[in-house]
Amino acid sequence: MEKKLIKLQAGTKWTSIILPMLLVISNFCFSQYTIKSHYDKYDDFKIFEIDNNFLTLKNLNSNTSIRLDAYCFLKSNVVVYRLKVQYYSSDWLFIGAGESLVLLIDGKRLGFTGNGSSGDREVLTGTGVAIKEIAYYPITKEEFEQIAKGELIEIKLSGDKYFIECMFNKWNKQAFRIFYDNYVNKSADELNKMPLQKERKLMTKRTGGFILLIAVLTLLIIGN
Repeated sequence: MEKKLIKLQAGTKWTSIILPMLLVISNFCFSQYTIKSHYDKYDDFKIFEIDNNFLTLKNLNSNTSIRLDAYCFLKSNVVVYRLKVQYYSSDWLFIGAGESLVLLIDGKRLGFTGNGSSGDREVLTGTGVAIKEIAYYPITKEEFEQIAKGELIEIKLSGDKYFIECMFNKWNKQAFRIFYDNYVNKSADELNKMPLQKERKLMTKRTGGFILLIAVLTLLIIGN
């Protein structure tokens, strides 16, 4: 996503228009996720993770993109699970500490508590029209199973300024089900024996949205 958020020159007449448009279009033209793993030989731990798991926003006019990634961390034969929210927009959400992430899984509420994004906020362009916030949330194996087996999954991400509502599309559900079956629903011994998988990309592109993205980028080039 960081690569798609182009660093536009400060002062260009397109800066305040094009980047929010790209954020909106990215919600439509890309449905993708990546499953990968990594071993750190210096601190002797393994990480298995879902990456690039972009959600569907309920507000289709929003200039916001949200990822809900997940990982399991294996060290000293102990496994820890985390959810990772990445928020991209033209305005700060200021994800706060506490229960700022709530999922409704087929109507059943699951609330997640974390430290918020105060330690992980970044301006992506020199003009400040695009920002990123990251927040982490502990999750149990049982909670992960509920998400993986859910059919209708609705999400509310709250900040100090406002909140965003999202939902899982079929690719998000597929990502969590595959990740649960292959990694979360495994013992520490099984994960230790598992070969590393550098990257497994599963991606579809919605053709209409992809063409629209190319058109916007063409306008950007012509305008500069």
